[in-house]
Amino acid sequence: MTDKKDKIEHNKRYNDRLENLLNLTKVARNDGWYNALTGLGVERKDPRTGMKYEWKPLSELEVEKLAATDDIARRVVYYPPREATRKWINLRMLNDADPQIAKKINNELIRLDVQKKIREAWSWSRLYGGAAIFIAADDSKELTEPLDLKAIRKINALNVISRHEISASAEISNDLADPNWGKPKYYNITSRLGGTYLGYVHHTRLIKFEGQPLGLNLNQVNDYWGDSVLSAMLQILSDFNLAYSSAANVINDFRVGILKLKDLAHLVASDNNNALNQRIQLMQYSKSVLSAIALDADNEDFEQRSTPLAGVKDVLDQITKRLTAATEMPHTIVMGEGATGTLGGGGKSEDNNLAKWIHGLQEEYLTKPIEQILELIQSARIGPTNGKILEDLTWDFIPLTQPNEQEIANFHKTQAEADNIYWQIGVLDSEEIRNNRFGGDEYSMETSVESLENPEMEPNQDPKNEPIANPNNKSDSNRNDYIKKVAGSFFVYSEEGKKLAGPFKNKTSAEKRLREIEYFKNK
Repeated sequence: MTDKKDKIEHNKRYNDRLENLLNLTKVARNDGWYNALTGLGVERKDPRTGMKYEWKPLSELEVEKLAATDDIARRVVYYPPREATRKWINLRMLNDADPQIAKKINNELIRLDVQKKIREAWSWSRLYGGAAIFIAADDSKELTEPLDLKAIRKINALNVISRHEISASAEISNDLADPNWGKPKYYNITSRLGGTYLGYVHHTRLIKFEGQPLGLNLNQVNDYWGDSVLSAMLQILSDFNLAYSSAANVINDFRVGILKLKDLAHLVASDNNNALNQRIQLMQYSKSVLSAIALDADNEDFEQRSTPLAGVKDVLDQITKRLTAATEMPHTIVMGEGATGTLGGGGKSEDNNLAKWIHGLQEEYLTKPIEQILELIQSARIGPTNGKILEDLTWDFIPLTQPNEQEIANFHKTQAEADNIYWQIGVLDSEEIRNNRFGGDEYSMETSVESLENPEMEPNQDPKNEPIANPNNKSDSNRNDYIKKVAGSFFVYSEEGKKLAGPFKNKTSAEKRLREIEYFKNK
């Protein structure tokens, strides 16, 4: 009974807010330029003053029909989420942590079907103006209570819900210290699938995708959800289809044949249709058989007139540009075109630009939900980490474009040249370079070195109780350099006391580097 009254009250508030906003838009504007003599800016004289702007959200069924019947609308809704989740993400462990843990977490992502759920939630938010992923977590708490990460036993499922299945509660967070400030604390959920009614759910149990941003007032009117991507482009999409349909009709009537018959009006008025039809059929027959038209030299005439198409292409191009601007998507994607290529680029440059655009969308819309889901998975006691949040776990989006063999070879060459410079100035030794590049499962361009245990200590400073290698202990007459141990790490120094290389974890590595330095010095 309470839930029914809450729903009635919610609908009443929604209608009142919408009516108030609609009334505000009817107030006439008196600011701006006007000219009483010419009528510029004067109401009822200047046609521009009759133009009004209005916002009306598309209904659930309207957006579904539009996306189902119009190929461009469907592409605008579904292309970005599909591309952004096509290659998905790469999980890995840092600091020599066990890589098997990342594989276990990835298996949990597969079990929960996270890739598909993220794609579906984002697609629905673009279509309907909002969607949410319901976190079915076993934390022994009521749904109206905040989700307790420390009490999560297991993540049972992640389910996508449309904004039309969710209504906001009247209780809005007014705590400025609350990350959810200005938004509903609870949401009333009634799933369309089987009519499942969950009642009120705390906002922490939902991962929200809020649709296209709306202003503060419209957001409240719209039940604290955004707008469909199709709303703002509806009229422009209509103009686009009308223009192309009209152009198709013009092409269909590009050449029109005109037959002039003597006494045609008399034949029609006398209902002598048989004679008229026989004459037309005879003309068509002669055209198909003889590739010519047989006419009465004195009484008949035939001509073909062409409809001029000059300017049609320019009009269609401008309408297409306007549509592209409304979609906020690249032209090649909106129109379903392949990469046209650049001079000598074969379309590679355009593909890279598209990949950058998609990556920007990934960062904006997907980073936070993925981080939240990964935190949930690690918090579960029955899970891959047994409830422990891993500091060494990191992830990134898998690039949409992959370099070819020539580009990979160029990358490796550039990195090798940089590594050689690092080696010459003593930043890295050969072992560190090998470990950084080839120590993992695949070639890496990332470089890391261990820092000193006491970085504030001067290189020539000898700490207490630290054994120092005898600088006079040289294995051959050409060696002028030596090894010194500083703060638990080993360094290679010149005879003058200048640090040449290090730090090294052990003396063996330092001696190896010392031999390399002496070898190239002798060369």
